[in-house]
Amino acid sequence: MNKKIILFIIISLIINVTALAQENAKSQENIGYKFYTSKSPVYYYISSFESKNGEIFVDWDDNLFVVNVDGTFTYNSSGVLVNHLNERIQIPTKADGSGNIYILQQNKIKKLSPQKDLITSFSLDDDAKLINIDDKGNYYLIYLRKEFKTNEYNDELSKIEDNIKELSQPIEIPDNGETASIAQRFLDYRDEIRDTTWALDAVKFDYDNSWKEFEFGTASLADKSKIKAKADNDLAQINAYNARLAFIAKDIDFWKDRLAQIEKNTRENIKDKQKENSEEMKRLKEDKGRILKQIEEDKKLKYEIRVYTSDKYLTSTIPIPLVQEGIPLYLCQIIVSDKSGNYYGTDGKTVYVYDWEGVLLSSFDGDHNGGLKAISQLAVDSRGNIYVMDSLKNRISKFGLGKPVLDSLK
Repeated sequence: MNKKIILFIIISLIINVTALAQENAKSQENIGYKFYTSKSPVYYYISSFESKNGEIFVDWDDNLFVVNVDGTFTYNSSGVLVNHLNERIQIPTKADGSGNIYILQQNKIKKLSPQKDLITSFSLDDDAKLINIDDKGNYYLIYLRKEFKTNEYNDELSKIEDNIKELSQPIEIPDNGETASIAQRFLDYRDEIRDTTWALDAVKFDYDNSWKEFEFGTASLADKSKIKAKADNDLAQINAYNARLAFIAKDIDFWKDRLAQIEKNTRENIKDKQKENSEEMKRLKEDKGRILKQIEEDKKLKYEIRVYTSDKYLTSTIPIPLVQEGIPLYLCQIIVSDKSGNYYGTDGKTVYVYDWEGVLLSSFDGDHNGGLKAISQLAVDSRGNIYVMDSLKNRISKFGLGKPVLDSLK
């Protein structure tokens, strides 16, 4: 084959391979960027080794210290055992950027120099939990907020519920006795009308008989005079009875109108009271909603992170929110932190990752050999790698942040 042709083919292959490599590198760079800036970071299993249960700690040089019944083991960042002491050293709880170490013993923090000389010590409040000491020596504590008042809220809600129940009852307008008095008057009039009507009918009967006897009878003139006198007397009684019945009828109409007015006033009063109760119930329900909302807000702020300087001066407070999944930071059994201020906690079976405000970012519960069984210790290095000690498996597993790009493409 012509040398020029061979040379041309080789040059073309080189150009094509270079272009593909650049395109692949650019693609990997974009994918990697997305992984490491994600709000939900991914953690992947790196390696593990057998170890008896004990304490673990990562220093500022990313060396891993393991202290158990067999002594103290030191591993470098590559996982290589570089030192083994038969004695158990005192594992620091935290360390700052100056090499000072902090040891937590019975709710008391001791600050030691790199040479293990005591610098200072201070006690924590009973309801505080130490979760971080940064490179400047500031320390971070989780506190239960004192102003969380569940019982007071419940008492207030109970009173509101009682008031709403009372307002829901049928409305009764107080009666001053007038309606009952009118009703009794009607009963009395009923009896009087009955008796008067009977008496009127009897007198009318007598009057008719007397009048007939006076007009058509055969009595003497003297007797007819007596008959007429009696008829006149009967007529006067008839007029009196009719006048009484007319008065009663008129009085009944008056009291009927009065009773109708009372009923109208009662309906209007009930309507006004219903409107008043409706407005009051609306206000109570708004108060109930406000209290329930406040309870939920307070639950979100039930715990907070307080940041203190090394001389215990409070610099800031950070409320810890609730989470939709997993568990809140303050319920974790073990809490450690990294240089970026992220927190790592566990409930014994799952590792949870939170940002500096206590917001849950990620979680994982497995390694290359099944799920984590009994997490007893956590440690984090400067790169965000997490060391997990499983006391049931007697293993320490290492997890890295962000799955490798090439693996993610498979």
